[in-house]
Amino acid sequence: MVRGGVQDASPIVSFEGHVDGSGDGTAQTEEASFSSVVDVTGDSEIALRIVVGISGVDGSESYQLNNFSVCDDANGDGECTACDEPIALLDSEGDAFSTDDLRVHCLTDLPDSCEEGIASNRGELECFSVTGERNAVLASSAYAATPDVGEDAAVKLFGLGSGPTADDDNRNLVPSGDGLSYYQNDETFWVFGEVEDAANPSLVYTISVKYSGGMTGAEWRALQNSLSNNILGDNAFKNDQGCLLSDDDEDAWLIYLMDTASTSFIAGEGTFLTLGHAPAPNPSTGLPLWGFQYGEGANNTNCAFGASAWFNYTGTLDGEEIDGGFGDLLLELDAPNRGVGCPDVDEDGTLSASEQLLATQNVFVYTVVDADCGDFEEFSQIIYAWDSIPPTWVNAPNDTVVTCFNNIPALPIVEAMDDCEGLLVAEFLGEVVPDSTGPGCFTLDRLWSVQDSCGNDTAYTQTITVSDVIKPA
Repeated sequence: MVRGGVQDASPIVSFEGHVDGSGDGTAQTEEASFSSVVDVTGDSEIALRIVVGISGVDGSESYQLNNFSVCDDANGDGECTACDEPIALLDSEGDAFSTDDLRVHCLTDLPDSCEEGIASNRGELECFSVTGERNAVLASSAYAATPDVGEDAAVKLFGLGSGPTADDDNRNLVPSGDGLSYYQNDETFWVFGEVEDAANPSLVYTISVKYSGGMTGAEWRALQNSLSNNILGDNAFKNDQGCLLSDDDEDAWLIYLMDTASTSFIAGEGTFLTLGHAPAPNPSTGLPLWGFQYGEGANNTNCAFGASAWFNYTGTLDGEEIDGGFGDLLLELDAPNRGVGCPDVDEDGTLSASEQLLATQNVFVYTVVDADCGDFEEFSQIIYAWDSIPPTWVNAPNDTVVTCFNNIPALPIVEAMDDCEGLLVAEFLGEVVPDSTGPGCFTLDRLWSVQDSCGNDTAYTQTITVSDVIKPA
């Protein structure tokens, strides 16, 4: 019996006679296993009713039902296997690892590498990160390139096996749903999101492409020259449309190679393509002629600010095996958002969702590919910094009582310690006399304030009481 509108399932199996093979009935095997699939709709909670009915000449028979199990056949193959378990991340203790956004206090607290000890319950786990000194790497928007020649595409899949073919053999993928975003710093680049086939929008795919080993265009040119006796350096950039670019323009780009320690992919219903860098390394240099180029004019389809690269792919596309193909990644990009160290813009002591997006952050991408089960899962975690704790006083002077005006202590230099910025010198705001009955009997308040760069401040008041209790001699 299944709650949620599904009627009682039909009997799984019915025996006529005796299961032990004796008696008047038809002989049956002593050991048998059976399975039945029940579609559950509505409420995910189910209740099972198992009824064993025995009929025969000998009414004293007994029947034992054992090794009974129930599983969620998540992949629909009709069997209960480990592949039915959702892919999950586990911490070093074997408990579920959360990839919820995580806040740290100071920019220096931001981790620069993936969490140690993380594992997956099945498949192979990889981790890719965008971190480093330029860790203000908010997700920025990416778009399909509008080329000077040909069709719009963020991802272009060419004919199979032998490189670019006629336009009618190409698959042009454009952003869909929430679109494409990217994280970028000098060392790494990650573009991810959702795309659809421009000619058939019902074909929707998830894309995740990861690059590392970043260097400037000038460094890339010099490296190619050094490995090829100064032959290849000036041709080491992808420029299909004849963009009018100077060496200085190309030298200012950032050049990356597809990360080989993590999986880049295009996935969807009946689709899982793994991506690799193209062109292949030149045997004389050990480097591909082109890298993934990023910067002003680096979108080689229209010479705009963006990025472009060539890649190869293999796997399954819409249910068909692909033995090898090539494609282009062609992106127009918004300028990268670098975040701010103090995201509490309205200074109300809390972070709204939009303010959290402003925070300096690092991103960690955990990809699990289970080749045995033929599936994958990708998780990402944002760790962001927000300093909301004010400095604390180090040497604030204590309240004191003196007998004469002339005994009032000299004005000290007062300091405070901030967790993120270290030692700060407080600002002296002045003195006030809140209470006085004469020159020998009054109180004096000295006021200081200190503030860190995120506006977290604290104030301190020292009260000096002047109380002349000594009689004239």
